Amino acid sequence: SRFGIGTAGLKAFEDRVQLKFEKEKTTNKVLAGIINDQIKTEKKKTAPDLAKLVELTNKLEDIPKHRPILTLEDSTEEKLIRVVAQNKGRITILSDDARPVLNNMLGKYSNGGTAESAYIKLLTGDKISFYRRGNGDKVDNEIVINNPCGNLLLFVQPDKLQQLLSKGAMTESGLMARMML
Repeated sequence: SRFGIGTAGLKAFEDRVQLKFEKEKTTNKVLAGIINDQIKTEKKKTAPDLAKLVELTNKLEDIPKHRPILTLEDSTEEKLIRVVAQNKGRITILSDDARPVLNNMLGKYSNGGTAESAYIKLLTGDKISFYRRGNGDKVDNEIVINNPCGNLLLFVQPDKLQQLLSKGAMTESGLMARMML
């Protein structure tokens, strides 16, 4: 398809990045173990070197922990935010039939509301703050993404576009104004 031809380069790049991650997974686990041991050793000292602890912690955080996902199609807003966080704030949403993506934006999983907030923030670069409460008052999941960046390439059927444009929240939120239709 023309869509496939147009997105082939990005998909091929994503495949290479994921293959590299898989090849380095074992090495990265060993490296993370070594760094964790160094952190524990440093913390046990009577006067731990804070600069060294910061350096080791930064090295540990730089080790990839999740398989990189550069493109998404159909996901809930919650999953989208998690993937964007794992990818250092970046994502491309591609769909040659955007119906599932738009159904999610229109509130498929939102109990009558819409779910376009994360998409808007990906387009504007505004900070995404995502908190989910578990049992009681404890926050189980906190994700903050500064300067997110997202691209959307969606092929939309006319009936779904009409539905999107007729939903007041989608135009009032500014999402539609940020898209080239």
